[in-house]
Amino acid sequence: MQDKRKQEPQVCENSIDGAPLWPGFDEAVFRVLFEGARDAIFWADADSGFIVNCNRAAEELMGMDRSRLIGIHQTRLHPLEEISHHADSFGRAAAGSLRGPFASVIAREDGARVDIEISTSVVTVSGRRLIQGIFRDITERTHALARYRTLFHEMLDGCALHEMIYDAAGVPVDYRFLSVNPAFERLTGLRAEDVVGKTVLEVMPDTEPRWIEMYARVVKTGMSEQCRDYSRALSKHFEVKAFRSDPHRFACVFSDITEHVTAVEALQLSEARLHLAQGAAKAGTWEWDMRSGEVKWAAQLWNLYDLSENTEATLDAFFGAVHPSERAEIQRKWTEAVDHEADLEIEWRVDTRDESERWLLSRGRPIRDDSGELAAYVGIVIEVTEDRQIKNGLTWRRRKVDEAHRVARIGVWEWFLETGQLTWSVDLCDMVGHDPRLPAPTLGELSGYYTVESWDALLTASQSALETGQPYDIELEMIRKDGSMCWTRTVGSVLPDERGSIVGLHGTVHDVTARKLAEQELQRQRRSLAELATDILESGERERRQIAIELHDGVGQALAAAKMTVNQIAADMSPESDTLEIERLLGLLNESISAIRLLTVELSPPVLYELGLRAALGWLADDFFERLGFKCDVNVGAWHREIETHTSVFAFRTIRELLNNAHRHSGVNYARVDVTSRDDMLVIRVEDDGCGFDGTERHTLPHKGAQFGLFSIREGVGLLGGTLEIDSMTGQGTRIDVRLPIDHGEWTTIKSSDARSMSGPQGKLS
Repeated sequence: MQDKRKQEPQVCENSIDGAPLWPGFDEAVFRVLFEGARDAIFWADADSGFIVNCNRAAEELMGMDRSRLIGIHQTRLHPLEEISHHADSFGRAAAGSLRGPFASVIAREDGARVDIEISTSVVTVSGRRLIQGIFRDITERTHALARYRTLFHEMLDGCALHEMIYDAAGVPVDYRFLSVNPAFERLTGLRAEDVVGKTVLEVMPDTEPRWIEMYARVVKTGMSEQCRDYSRALSKHFEVKAFRSDPHRFACVFSDITEHVTAVEALQLSEARLHLAQGAAKAGTWEWDMRSGEVKWAAQLWNLYDLSENTEATLDAFFGAVHPSERAEIQRKWTEAVDHEADLEIEWRVDTRDESERWLLSRGRPIRDDSGELAAYVGIVIEVTEDRQIKNGLTWRRRKVDEAHRVARIGVWEWFLETGQLTWSVDLCDMVGHDPRLPAPTLGELSGYYTVESWDALLTASQSALETGQPYDIELEMIRKDGSMCWTRTVGSVLPDERGSIVGLHGTVHDVTARKLAEQELQRQRRSLAELATDILESGERERRQIAIELHDGVGQALAAAKMTVNQIAADMSPESDTLEIERLLGLLNESISAIRLLTVELSPPVLYELGLRAALGWLADDFFERLGFKCDVNVGAWHREIETHTSVFAFRTIRELLNNAHRHSGVNYARVDVTSRDDMLVIRVEDDGCGFDGTERHTLPHKGAQFGLFSIREGVGLLGGTLEIDSMTGQGTRIDVRLPIDHGEWTTIKSSDARSMSGPQGKLS
């Protein structure tokens, strides 16, 4: 028999026939998890049922060495009377039809039996099917259940397990008895066989609705409730504690406190009067005997109610003293308290004869006789006019703050070090889709509301705030309950107690998703504009070059040919001929050819395309001096690689336009141009010592032509993602700085020994 149920092991600790049990899983990690598991783990061949591997916890559970466990049939783990049952369970597990964990028993080698819970799953490795069985020792649970049953039946307090019953609309209307203990029978006089399986309204039709309502709250919220109340159906006072045990179920533990309540209530009237009298300050007490209808007021109440001294103390007189705008509501609250035999607390405005504002707070307590019947109310009236005015002001301000938070989508939070408790405002819950009726997330749950990077940033900022006491202000990416993302600005600071010790952190969370999306859209549009501007500049420059080529190769060549023809005609004429018209024609041709050449250079300077920006700026300085007598000092830094063509062309045309403005409007005949690189930007500065203008008027320039030129430059610079700054004052010259992004290439400032000055005749700025 043993030979049939024992085979030679074919496995190592984490492989079968050399194949890893979990392909792709790190072997060292697998060993730690497998051997470190607290539960016993067995692997058995799905076809034969023989054990092929187990962990250390399995050895401890069975009291056997692993080498003896591997190779035996899985049924040998259980008592003999359980073998057929477990053979069937193993077959169902192999077929995949065994669902959920089930209770069982194993038989140790020393003869001891251990209660266990088994969970099974099917694993296929290298074509071989294995049954994984996880065995959990539930001995303590079994003993605890036995102790619970003993406690349930022997406890002095009554105990009952109930199930809530709902109507078709989901409204709780009744509850069913599932189980009761002997103390329940003794305290209520109801037998278990008469109540178990029945509803409370079937057993006690006169049960007050408040009991059902209280238990429904316990089931709904999961929060236990405790109360002392009188059961009219049982004619007894009980102290009741209710707990939710399972969804839609609750347990009640109660004790009969009828004798205690009766003794306490005998002293209640005198204690209430004494307590109210000791606490009276600018106040008056009152009593209402509900049986006789008699009302008694302290002397102060006539003055507080603004009534004449001969007014009789009655309920009608009291309600008559209430301001008409408050009267109906006060009567409703008074009636509601009396109907429920509850404490009374109402705040109301007095109908004063001089129409001054006066607010009173009335508190009352029900008094019962020896039989438990409601006999009277005693109470006190306190003037709270000043408190009311302060509270109204605070309430108004609080509403403004809350409304501002709601409109601005700002939530408020607090976190306490000692308890780890986190609180969220309703606005913060709404921001991330958290149900505000539920507690705020725990710290463990909170990480799920942030991306990994944002969570790390929040932890770092919070730790720094706790260590340094300094607040933080960071932008984080949060994950809403529905999986969507939102950007928030989180501000936090330390939360001190009254002694100044740090007890936690608090702060605000502002939803800035709309701003982030707008920024992203703005960046996208800026990139699109920059690309469009580049296309426009390049297209315009191509057109200029084409026109310049056509002028040079077409019109220019035609004019040159015409000049040659006219020269030939003049050479062929006799000396006696009149050559005046020929000379005039030659003059016109020379002027036309000069104009064509100048226009060609203006449209597309060949030096810019043939030799680059550096040489083009040197040529520009020479041209300004030769044509206009305007001196330009041009100083250019060095760069390792040429910048993009469209950037060079725009920079050249910008400098030429600024020099034209200086020549026309500055009143001086010289200017300076500096071209450098800084932070991946091409920096251009053009300055003169001329008449200047009022630079505080941002769009006000002294001449329309200069205004239009600078406007065009500003627009072009903006489209390319650059900036333009003007610094000028009347009589103190003008300085204009232009910054353009460099598309590629690294810029450096050349050494003074390598610097090359490309200037026309030197003009010196004073």
